[in-house]
Amino acid sequence: MLMSKITGRHQWRFALGLMVLVLLIGILGYMLLAGMSFIDALYQTVITVTTVGFKDQADETTHSSGVRLFTLFLLIFGISVVAFAFSIFTRDLIEGELRTLIGHHGARRRVRFMKNHYIVCGCGRMGEIIADALKRDNIPTVVIDTNPERRSELAGKDIPCIIGDATLDEVLHEAAIDKARGLIAVTGSDPENLFITMSARQLNPDLIIVCRALTKEVERKMLRAGANRVILPYKLGAHQIAQAALRPNVVDFIEIASRTSNLDIALEEMQVAAASELVGKQLRDATILRNLGLIVIGVRPAGAAGQTMLFNPSASTVIGAGDTLIALGKPDNLEQVRRHLS
Repeated sequence: MLMSKITGRHQWRFALGLMVLVLLIGILGYMLLAGMSFIDALYQTVITVTTVGFKDQADETTHSSGVRLFTLFLLIFGISVVAFAFSIFTRDLIEGELRTLIGHHGARRRVRFMKNHYIVCGCGRMGEIIADALKRDNIPTVVIDTNPERRSELAGKDIPCIIGDATLDEVLHEAAIDKARGLIAVTGSDPENLFITMSARQLNPDLIIVCRALTKEVERKMLRAGANRVILPYKLGAHQIAQAALRPNVVDFIEIASRTSNLDIALEEMQVAAASELVGKQLRDATILRNLGLIVIGVRPAGAAGQTMLFNPSASTVIGAGDTLIALGKPDNLEQVRRHLS
């Protein structure tokens, strides 16, 4: 009953405490019953508990019935404690190795069948929030991190995690970068994020790459290395703090767009497929948008680059194949209209 309540690290402490107790009992017992010195009593205790069976330190005159009974008790009790400690060590070793092996192969097996997924490199505070946000939007996600403890933490969230260095090509291949839609580099080092960007761009030229940078100089290097977007958290955070003080309603809208508010409203971008029923129609004729209560606040024409976007499009704007619509509405309704655009 007692052992069922002692788990994990506490079992190690309990076993260590029992072993120290055995040594103390043995030393004191031999010193009092057989008149041994501390060194002799320690030696006699160790060879008794380990069943080595070297020459006893007690001579025939001190081998009284009391000493013999004490030695018998110490032998039985000591062996039980050593066996208990050894069983804990063996169990933790085997279970730990199996858990690591099963987790590693399980993550690799899941990733092998993924496509159009996102790879998050680095699972610190920012990486964990990003992975949670992608999971919340039902976007397949793979995390790469060097900390083995991250795998068990992310397993509870049903997010596969690959333990390794994201700057290595073989680790990126293990995350199926050739089939991925995007990569987010948010490790704690700018040089690592820069190297990841360079490697990822070479391995998958069509990849959407978003990186975190700490300085403007690194931002320029990451863009030259192939990043689509570079985010400076301090600049972004400082700007949002200033806006919160000066324009709180604008901040509310930004939170709606980034889905960090408690309102059931989201801002989403949706690409119009060539086979969509909305291709060639004007916005006023796209009744599905009006019926679902969606507001189209922007249209990026197919092939448009940079900052080219039509904001607040008129009702006569024609929807073309490959256009990207920026729409505001309830998440469920946005998901419904996505099916009409594909």
